[in-house]
Amino acid sequence: MYSDKLKLVIEDDLAGLPDTAPVFGTRRWLEATRKALPFDVRILRVYKGETLVAYLPLQSIRRGGLVKTFVPILTFYGGPYFVGEERKHFNERTKERYEILGAILDRLARDCNYALLLPEDGDVRAALERNWRCTPRYTVVNDLKSADSLEFNRACAKSIRKAERLGLIFTETGGEGDFEAAFARTFARKGLAMSWRPRWAADLRRELTGSGLLDHLAVRTPEGKEIAFASVALDPYRNAAILWYSCSLAEADQTGAMHFMIKNLLLRYREGYGTFDLCGADHRSLSEFKEKFAQRLVPRFALEKYRGPLSELLIKGFAWARGAAG
Repeated sequence: MYSDKLKLVIEDDLAGLPDTAPVFGTRRWLEATRKALPFDVRILRVYKGETLVAYLPLQSIRRGGLVKTFVPILTFYGGPYFVGEERKHFNERTKERYEILGAILDRLARDCNYALLLPEDGDVRAALERNWRCTPRYTVVNDLKSADSLEFNRACAKSIRKAERLGLIFTETGGEGDFEAAFARTFARKGLAMSWRPRWAADLRRELTGSGLLDHLAVRTPEGKEIAFASVALDPYRNAAILWYSCSLAEADQTGAMHFMIKNLLLRYREGYGTFDLCGADHRSLSEFKEKFAQRLVPRFALEKYRGPLSELLIKGFAWARGAAG
């Protein structure tokens, strides 16, 4: 079915991953994920002959004989990451990536009762043809080199001026502070369900401190209290700075702190990066704020597959029971 007999191998070892990759696929990010989160990280490697041509980081949960596999949590983009020799012609590159994704999807459908992928590559035809659910998701992007990168509407500019009058300060910060409380508050005040514990995000943030992959920024009051937080993933591979998470405490409300912070993030990263990805525009309540600082709405896809109606019923039942138990 696949040209040159693609070979797929799942391994625990993170060694041998390429030095240059999108930030969420780097070995250092995956090592931090393994240390900070309760689900182990495994790598599905795809070989053509003896040559590694792609890899896919995965996490799994086993419950009641069911296997649930997913892209590592707390990342917005997943694999497969294509690392083989770049094809000269578009049609050759597209065909090879289609075949690789198809082989991965077939393997996951065979091995798992449920699988979820968030591929960086937008070509999901292999998933559509295999009856995977392909759900569009969105992000908003600021083109940092564009003339209107720092142009904001009147209400937004007014909030920024208010923060400046109050003497708020944009600054680098450490991996501690009240980030966890602010992170949990964002979901609670928007009425959004959270599939993970706020502590996990705080732990991963802390584990990545000093890695060079994640910057921690904050807005603090003149008295020194940090009231708003942002962690930005640095992705030279894609020439992008990615707003991993931003959140605030109640003290930031009515101060313009979040508008002030995003403006300063754009100023900070426009020197070294081409785009600032505000990361996540699926929920209107969250994206409405981010759209004030963006020029493009960018679609991507979540790929899901249940192994039949019974698997779907049981897995959703487990999730409901866990949520009911708190």
